[in-house]
Amino acid sequence: MVKGADERGYGLGSAAPIDPAQGGGPANDHDGWNPGVDASDGLAPPSSGLGPGGWRSRDAALRDRILEHFLQDRILDAGGVEVQVAEGVVTLSGAVRHASDVRLAEILAREVCEAEVVNRLRWP
Repeated sequence: MVKGADERGYGLGSAAPIDPAQGGGPANDHDGWNPGVDASDGLAPPSSGLGPGGWRSRDAALRDRILEHFLQDRILDAGGVEVQVAEGVVTLSGAVRHASDVRLAEILAREVCEAEVVNRLRWP
C-alpha cells in the first residue's frame, strides 16, 4: 500500500490504478447515485429537482411579477383573475367586472414582460 493511502489504495500520493471492473474509483457520497446514469432510472440524488433556497423557476418568478403589477394598479380589480405561466406563455383566465378590464389586464401583463399573453378573461 502507498504511504498516506486508505485501504482501497487511494489518498495522498496514491498511484494505485483504478480498475472499474473490480469496483475501483473514488467513493461516491450520493447514496449510490452515479452522475453518468440517466436520472429516469431512479438513481438521481435525493435533492434532484430542488434548487437552492429562495430559487424559483422563471415561470413562477414571472407569474409573481405579473401578480404584483396587478396589485399596484389602481384601476383593475383582479380578484377574479387567474394567472398561469407555462414555458414563458402567460395565460389570463377568470372573470372581471368590466369589459375594459379584459384589455387592461392584458396590457398590464405585457408591461411586465414581452412574452406571449393568452387572454381568456370574461366579463358578465
